[in-house]
Amino acid sequence: MHKSRGGVCVALAGLIAMTARGQVPSVPLEPMPSPATQAPAEQSSSPTNDVDELGQLVLLQSSPRPKVFRASSDTEYLYTSNRLLLPNTGLFPAKSDALLFQTFDFSLSPQIVDKLTSTIFIRQQLARYYRDDQLNFDAQAAGLQLAYPVQNWFAVYGGFSASRMYFDEGNKEFFKMYDTQFGLYRSDALCSRASVFYGYQIDWQPSTPSILSRVNNSLYAGMNVTLLQKLTGQVLYRLSFQDYQEPTEGAASTTFVDRSDLNNMVSAGLTYTFNDYLNVRAYFDYVHNGSNVGTREYAVVDGGGGLTVSLQF
Repeated sequence: MHKSRGGVCVALAGLIAMTARGQVPSVPLEPMPSPATQAPAEQSSSPTNDVDELGQLVLLQSSPRPKVFRASSDTEYLYTSNRLLLPNTGLFPAKSDALLFQTFDFSLSPQIVDKLTSTIFIRQQLARYYRDDQLNFDAQAAGLQLAYPVQNWFAVYGGFSASRMYFDEGNKEFFKMYDTQFGLYRSDALCSRASVFYGYQIDWQPSTPSILSRVNNSLYAGMNVTLLQKLTGQVLYRLSFQDYQEPTEGAASTTFVDRSDLNNMVSAGLTYTFNDYLNVRAYFDYVHNGSNVGTREYAVVDGGGGLTVSLQF
């Protein structure tokens, strides 16, 4: 029974991985709609929400203090070399595809307590594949994010979100997840045009189906560089330890198959900001996932570009 359920899990994982595309290929290159977590003189980018197989990651980047309300539309077109995150063997050949990924986001960032930043967000996303349109899906998410600077040492952030996904055809729901998150972040300037950042994040993600429930422990480090007045670049490396307990139904009882993954990601990209309302970006990332379950090992290359229009007031 475990083997047959594994095929379903792989298919779900591939779809779930794409829900982060509105801001990332896994890691953002620009500040994201939510949360507006902020360290001294630094603004957090939001999680993508965060139901991606590659793992959710919050990054803090330099940015002015956010306005109270923010509404945005992000349109992204991307190529993925392994849309279902398969191990690319004879039984599980990897297949590439291109897709359009659209995100609509609205957030509220009230100043409740001095130095404590908070953001409440809601998000609607849709994915439309070029070849396999039977995989087309929509996703909805809502959540709360908080951040607080500890002296000049680091920023502490955390939050909670809930998300659901359903197929475009028939509106059939196939995935739900809750994400409780906690992290530590620090950034250091190298010069007037470059800075490095690094941190740690843990996510507890109970899901339906339960085969995708997991705990992620992630370490990350990267660099932001201002190349021109309006052109910025980012490179990032993330190492994520992901622990699952996969339920396997037997004839008379339900047992659990332990699954542990080691996920490595390298990401690079450019963002050009026209003004406070409009920016465009291009990115590339490579992910390798090792696992003690052979059918969960895979490698994937993603690349594409996006356009973000936002209004803050």
